[in-house]
Amino acid sequence: MGSRTAFTGAVFTGGRRHARATLFSVMVLGLLLAASQAAADTILYNTGVDASGTAIPTGTLGDPHYIVIDPADFGSTVRVARSTSWMADTSTSAWITPNTSNAPNGSYTYRTTFSLAADGPVSFSGRWATDDQGSDILIDGAHAITTSVSMSFSDWTPFSLSGVGHAGTNTIDFIVRNTGGAPSGLRVEFNPLSSAAPLPTAGWAGMALLGGIGVTQWRRRGRVV
Repeated sequence: MGSRTAFTGAVFTGGRRHARATLFSVMVLGLLLAASQAAADTILYNTGVDASGTAIPTGTLGDPHYIVIDPADFGSTVRVARSTSWMADTSTSAWITPNTSNAPNGSYTYRTTFSLAADGPVSFSGRWATDDQGSDILIDGAHAITTSVSMSFSDWTPFSLSGVGHAGTNTIDFIVRNTGGAPSGLRVEFNPLSSAAPLPTAGWAGMALLGGIGVTQWRRRGRVV
């Protein structure tokens, strides 16, 4: 009887330890699956790059990730181009301009997009340079910049953005004011750690399901012993 009690206690303890390990494992797996899904939702591109993130040659008409939505005078297609007074392009980003060699004074809105699987808060950071002043950055039409605006085309200005994203396609608008005549230009580089913060509903559900499986296994082991 005594030896049976000792044996039962040993099995029960081992079962609890195994169950805790199982529960921890499945919860970690759920978090990893959810995190990978959230990371896969959002891809942010620098200005003047192709799908692989490589800079497009200067003079190319069109940036696959950016358009001009205002003004409409020159169409929405941008041109990868650079004034000699602007800082040089690199292999990771390039300047974009409206498709005109003479941009009148006024406000220019450059747009890029990102996608989410679920509604939730988003936060991005990076740096931008503009000709002339970068006056605002919007997420889905709402003011989002929490840092100083860009005032230079010869150096970078860091930015941080926060807002609320929605399931599906979302927009980021960079508003640049041209006050000194032609040209107008924008250059953007996002930080690699910029991300869409919301954890997709499927991720939470998966984590809850896996966690529930672990708890169920723990309870079953307790009852069996």
